Amino acid sequence: MQGVKLVSLTDGALADHYPRRAVLPGTLVVEAMAQLGGMLHALSNDFSVEMLLVLVDSVSLVRPVLHGETMTVEVRSEHVHPYGATMNGEARVDGDVVATVGRIVYAHDSISDPDRIRAARERFAYQCGSPASDWAG
Repeated sequence: MQGVKLVSLTDGALADHYPRRAVLPGTLVVEAMAQLGGMLHALSNDFSVEMLLVLVDSVSLVRPVLHGETMTVEVRSEHVHPYGATMNGEARVDGDVVATVGRIVYAHDSISDPDRIRAARERFAYQCGSPASDWAG
């Protein structure tokens, strides 16, 4: 699954991180990968799971992401476990790798309440900028 982040000076974290050289903090680059992986697993389970981030391991920050750049984040599922998933990810700017995460581990809890599943589906659709009907199970 891929996601795109347009890095802008209007992002609150940029101005405070290094005031003389606005960069996206590395923790937010890693967080983007972790969030995208959680979305991938929830989508793969028709939104019937709630995700919990358990472990982020083997992080490599190659270079900072600067304001004005477009960062593409990609996560891949390595293993699906009975109670979660293991993934890896990388972030790129202009095709060049700027960060990698060798292992992102999630636990999940099953959801059976149709209202909570519908709400999760609608939240995902909102975050993706598409109608919830596109993600109906």
